[in-house]
Amino acid sequence: MTSFVFSVLFYGSEVWLHRNLSFSLKQRIRSVHYRALRLVHGRTRTRAEIDQISQRATPDKWADYSLAKQLITIVNNCQPSRLYDMILSQSYLERRTPGQLFTYDASIKRIGRQTLSNRLALVSKVIKFPWLDITTDEMRRNLKKTFFKYVITQPYRSIDHTTGVVRFFPPVEH
Repeated sequence: MTSFVFSVLFYGSEVWLHRNLSFSLKQRIRSVHYRALRLVHGRTRTRAEIDQISQRATPDKWADYSLAKQLITIVNNCQPSRLYDMILSQSYLERRTPGQLFTYDASIKRIGRQTLSNRLALVSKVIKFPWLDITTDEMRRNLKKTFFKYVITQPYRSIDHTTGVVRFFPPVEH
């Protein structure tokens, strides 16, 4: 039940779900999110209890995760080229943090914050691991550790599709 609700709720969320949405729109999204989880886990539980039991990402955390994933994918693959150029024009490297690229918001008016290149400033500061030239599996694992507070209890495997090597990772607790 929840997978159906969340697949519909978050469909295309990389485009429209971000921190600069108005408060009322964010409340609507959160309400739908928690209504679905209350049907499964009980109506009397608080949002904090539901988050702890369900181990699902809140809409805000999901938005940050998907935006960070987009940033890393675009910069590491250099595609799409126009967006890549926009990101590089609004970014800088620091010597103290090798392997990381920081972006800044170059918008003049409030409407300028809606563009993807300006939205990345909030997320690039949260990413604390070196992510330039990182593999997709490592990127996902590190982003999940950064944005989600649940525990991975099962060991999982990762397949490097270029070499065909299968790696197994132990459970991670943070």
